[in-house]
Amino acid sequence: EIYQCDWSSDVCSSDLTVDTPSPGPSPGAPVFTTCSPPVSGAAGGGTAFIIGSLLTGATSVTFGGVSATGVTVLSDTTVTAVIPAHAAGTVSVAITTPGGTTTWSGTFTYY
Repeated sequence: EIYQCDWSSDVCSSDLTVDTPSPGPSPGAPVFTTCSPPVSGAAGGGTAFIIGSLLTGATSVTFGGVSATGVTVLSDTTVTAVIPAHAAGTVSVAITTPGGTTTWSGTFTYY
């Protein structure tokens, strides 16, 4: 229990309220500008560079819904990830940060 005391009158009370600071504004959703390279063989395995902004704290990158491994934040504008294996075709690429998930407007092609 927390007590608040007024020492001038020797009165203590447990009616103290403690304000908890707010965590502050959450970061905005990531901005996904490009993925380089924009292609990969179906076996994957190469390194993709995700370029944009607000990428700090990135927790995942997906290619056609398949999670990449080795997601590494190099800076607020660059993240690398190991491209996962996927069947041939065009897929979307998405990145997730504490601010949300954004899907690249470009296309990534497996061949």
